[in-house]
Amino acid sequence: MRWASFGFVFLFAAAAAAEPAVTFPGPVTELRAPNSELRVSYVDAGANADQSHDYSLHLEYPDGRSEEIVVFTRSVDVAWSPSSDALSVTNQIGSNVADCYVITPGPQTKRISLTDVVIQGRFPAPAWALQHSAHGSVACDGWTGPDTVHFVLEGSGGDSPNGFHYAFVYDVKRGVAKLDRSPSPRKKKRY
Repeated sequence: MRWASFGFVFLFAAAAAAEPAVTFPGPVTELRAPNSELRVSYVDAGANADQSHDYSLHLEYPDGRSEEIVVFTRSVDVAWSPSSDALSVTNQIGSNVADCYVITPGPQTKRISLTDVVIQGRFPAPAWALQHSAHGSVACDGWTGPDTVHFVLEGSGGDSPNGFHYAFVYDVKRGVAKLDRSPSPRKKKRY
């Protein structure tokens, strides 16, 4: 009986797990939500006069409607929340600059920049470090629950020559971020 219970717990945890982030552009052209018929796809608008590319990320609804949610020039890493209620999009803006957005689909789709959450929130040291660095990025690195995403702010240069690293958890439902003071945030269980 003990083994049967263990197997049930293992299967339940596996079913609740979200897929890892997918990078666009890349070999995968769309990412379906785990628990709904929503999907995300990207469009390559082609080369600009300076040979850079413009890409756009689109949210595709079951009724055929499509909504542009992010325009990018390099790449994005996209992951659906386990609940399919939101997605995280890390926009690799430059070689060492990134921002992560949390996007909540719906009649009035919301896009929250986690860089803005840090700068406008109650985090004076991380906000100062980010605003005074030569190289700063905010990147989502996984969903820690059905509605919570873990993200990292790190960088160096400028007034931060030794670099900095801060970890946060953002609660999508409450719209609140908090510092994650765990000793090793990358070793936490990811959904």
